[in-house]
Amino acid sequence: MKQCTLSCLLMLGLLNLFSCSSPQGKLVDKEKSLFFYYAKDGKRILYRREATGIQGTWDYQWINVPAEVESFKVILKGFGKDKYHVFYLDQILRNVDYATFTVDQSGLVKDKNQVYQKNEVYNGVIKIIAGADAKSFQYINNLKLLVDQKWAKDSGHYFMQDSLLNVDYDSFTLLTPYIFKDKNYIYFYAGYRKLGQIKNEDGLSTFTVLDKHIARTDHHLYYHQYVGKSNIIAISIKQPNSIKMYSYRDYFSVDDQVYYRSKPIEGANVNTFEAIDKGNASIFAKDKNNIYRAGKIVPNANPKTIKFDDLGFHQYFEDDNYTWQYDQNKSEYVRSKK
Repeated sequence: MKQCTLSCLLMLGLLNLFSCSSPQGKLVDKEKSLFFYYAKDGKRILYRREATGIQGTWDYQWINVPAEVESFKVILKGFGKDKYHVFYLDQILRNVDYATFTVDQSGLVKDKNQVYQKNEVYNGVIKIIAGADAKSFQYINNLKLLVDQKWAKDSGHYFMQDSLLNVDYDSFTLLTPYIFKDKNYIYFYAGYRKLGQIKNEDGLSTFTVLDKHIARTDHHLYYHQYVGKSNIIAISIKQPNSIKMYSYRDYFSVDDQVYYRSKPIEGANVNTFEAIDKGNASIFAKDKNNIYRAGKIVPNANPKTIKFDDLGFHQYFEDDNYTWQYDQNKSEYVRSKK
């Protein structure tokens, strides 16, 4: 009990010490930013920077902002201004037009002359987005894009992650978070801040999205490989009405050929083929002749009597003669005779 009392008193003492020594007063504008505070003495603006320490209200560093207190206003988040300067956190921005500088909720930072990269400020200079037209530049939010795919456009260009792209502006389209196109090329997401491309054999044909990794015309189906492979596969189509999606992006058929993630499954019967987990990602499938795992035949498995467990990963399945149990150590299924 004494030990608990001493610990409690020590903690209360620490709380009192830090609360008394903390220099900040009220937020300048709590609706627009949690970065800028008035000092307790009312004579300074403080910027709150996270710091390593005991978890609590004192777990910050308080940096003086060289601003005039009386005229200081928050623009948005880390940006503010007084009657003389524009600030990013505790830095005076030296390369912006004071009178026309703005920041909006989409993250667009600009003035009458330039568009700027938010959070890219070094020694008082905020980085300019090269080639961007300040009058027409806007961020695009019409797709559920990946975190590192911040798309934007102006009156003559498209941008990804604030870098100008060499695409045909009039025909460029964001089809999915992974597939994009113009009249000349099919573009694909190739990993962090990178685009790859292959020749667009279909020009201005209408594209239909089948999945976020698959788009098609009447002549080709374009399959985006996993991000690590950084590729897109074009599969020729003879009969557009023959295309069928069995599960997510895993199993599909074009004409009379069944594919697993763009790789043809030799001998698969297109008329009886089905995924085990319809509508979801599915590693297992079957037709009248075979059971398939990741596009490969499971030897000796009987598609007429096969049964899977209810778990999405399917660690166990069986037919009338065998059982298959997934072995975590071997990273494979072990078959046993019943």
